[in-house]
Order: sequence, then C-alpha cells, then structure tokens
Amino acid sequence: MSKLIVVLGATGGQGGSVIDTFLKLEGWGVRGLTRNAQSEKAKALVAKGVEVVEANSDDQPSLEKAFQGATVIFAFTNYYDFFYDVGPEESIARETQQGSNLARAAATIPTLERYIWSTLPNTAAITQGKSIVPHFQGKANVDVYIKETLPQLCEKTTFAIYTIFAANLNLYQIFKPIYLAPAPGTYVYCNVEDLTLGSFLAAWGRASSISPEPYSIKVIQISIEQYVELWGNMGEEQASQWRFFAYLKAAQINPYTAQGLEIIQGKDLLSDELKGQLVPAEEGLRALDWSGYEVPV
Repeated sequence: MSKLIVVLGATGGQGGSVIDTFLKLEGWGVRGLTRNAQSEKAKALVAKGVEVVEANSDDQPSLEKAFQGATVIFAFTNYYDFFYDVGPEESIARETQQGSNLARAAATIPTLERYIWSTLPNTAAITQGKSIVPHFQGKANVDVYIKETLPQLCEKTTFAIYTIFAANLNLYQIFKPIYLAPAPGTYVYCNVEDLTLGSFLAAWGRASSISPEPYSIKVIQISIEQYVELWGNMGEEQASQWRFFAYLKAAQINPYTAQGLEIIQGKDLLSDELKGQLVPAEEGLRALDWSGYEVPV
C-alpha cells in the first residue's frame, strides 16, 4: 500500500519542489493542495499524476478534509501573500493563525507519521523583543503553539529551516540586481554591513548571461535608511532581517542554540546519490527566465 504525502502550496516554488521530488519515489502517492484547482498550474500537476485538492489555510475544516489519509504533511505559510495589503503586524497575526490552523488540522489525522513545518528563527525570543523580523516571527509563533498545545503532533514534527531561495532574485523586484547604466558590467545591490554578495551576484551574472565576464560585479553598500527609501515597506521588511543578524553578531548569539534547539544539517540526512542531485545556486539561477529583465535607466 502506497504512502501519501500531502503538500501545501502545490503550485508554488517550495511546495512544487517537494512534489517533484516525491513523484520520483516509488511507493508514494502525492496530493497537492491549492486554493484553485482549476488554474493552469494545477492542471499541469494533475497531468503529472498529482492528486490536486482545494484547501485554504484560513479554513481549518477544509484542511482536515484535505489531510485525510496522509502519512506525511509538508506545511508552510506565505507571509507575502498578504503583507503588501495589510502590513507587517497584521501579516504576523494572520500567518500565525494560518500555521495554527494547519497544525490543529494535522493533529486530527490518525495516519500521520511525520509533520514537516517550514519555519524560521524566533526573533522575538532570541532578542528579547529588541530586533523582530516580521516575516520570521509569524512562523516562529506557530513553533511555540505546536510545542505548548499539541504535544502529540510535536513528537511527529520536523521543524525545517530554509535559507534564501535563488528564485527570489527572479520572483521579487527588490532582490533583482540593478544594472547601473551606462557603465557596462557594473551592478548595484542594496546591502548592509557584514553581508557579502559578490560571489552570489557573480553567479547570477554568469547564469543569466547578463554579466558573464570575471570581475564584472561590484557590490556597493548603502545605508539602511537609503535602502528603505528605495524600496519602501518591503525594504523595511528586509532591513528588519539585517538588523536581527547585526544584533546576533554584536551579542555573539547563535540563533538556534539560543533557543535550546538541536539542529541537524539537512545534507547529513541525504544519501550520496541524493546529494549528487542537489542543485547549486548558479544552476538554479540559470534555469530561470531572465529574458524579461529590464535595465533601469
């Protein structure tokens, strides 16, 4: 009898990558959840052999129905689904609510063996409220909820922490390198102290073929205030993350040991064969469509 993995956000990048992986594994059925099963992306998943089911993270009963029979559930929430409309505070509250809905729904499933929750560090707890990163905090609040109110689910939960996705450079305007015309081969990326982006931007230049020449990338540092002036609310959102990192460095704090967490490196769980299938950042960037990239004037 096949095992079943249920994946949130089936038509997105994070959920889609999990689906692609499990479609290659024998003995696994794949059910993808989406808010619109009639979208072109959802239909493409069906064509691949995925069972596509509609569910909404704001609606716990729909999740309970969609989770039935699951062996594994891969769950996450997307802060940026609503950040641009309601701002950081309401986004934290809604993401916390959605994550709690997901956890409560998962806790009702008797067949569940593993609950994978995509999360981020608890910036409020680590810094005693001095440096909160909104797009981290909503997820971290759900960690606390699971641990304090759903002990049986907690025993089955893997708290997975993912770093930045290479696709963000293509997905969000704020992350796209800025070409500074008319000086050819020069790129400006908004950065703050202690963050080095040269090698990553060089990989982007080669992968996109926009600036493939060696040493053609230049990183220019600007202040947080200038960065926020350039990008507005999204700039402030990202700046909160850098303030948090600066706080950690100044206080010499490891964000994971500070929470008493045992961290396992994901690579250590992979076979040599699976390690060989990992996609380097440059290869991931090369797979993205840069044909519509516009050079700012």
